[in-house]
Amino acid sequence: MHLNQLYGYLGRKIDLIETKNVFNKDLPLFVTSRIIKNIIKINDKISTLLLYNNLNDQTLLELNSTFDLNLKNSFLNVKTNVAIAAAVTAYARIYILPFKFNPSTVYTDTDSTLTTEIWPENLIGKDLGLIKDELHGKIINEGYFLGINQYG
Repeated sequence: MHLNQLYGYLGRKIDLIETKNVFNKDLPLFVTSRIIKNIIKINDKISTLLLYNNLNDQTLLELNSTFDLNLKNSFLNVKTNVAIAAAVTAYARIYILPFKFNPSTVYTDTDSTLTTEIWPENLIGKDLGLIKDELHGKIINEGYFLGINQYG
């Protein structure tokens, strides 16, 4: 799971969505100065805005000149590294491969596996590289697997 989180952190997109609660009376200021994905009305006084951040500067320049606007780009420093994300993913796939092809395995995901056997204690733990027992020793008696990430 730690590897999956590392992949998610380093493999994320640079363009982000910022969530901001604003007074409805201030909406015109945001509508004319920011690129808004969605406006969610909370009540008569407050709305939640989903704002695009880290947009391509050339895109903003074209929008501003075409429509005579003054859109601003809020930039948040997003630390990404696709090479590290790809390496983490490749390592995780290599690591989980023996578990996927074990005859007792009934389902696997990026960072998890369901099996009909109990794993040896030396493989289970909370440290990096060990298997985390999400059920804390409990056993599933029946499972339904409908597709990727669709099970019960």
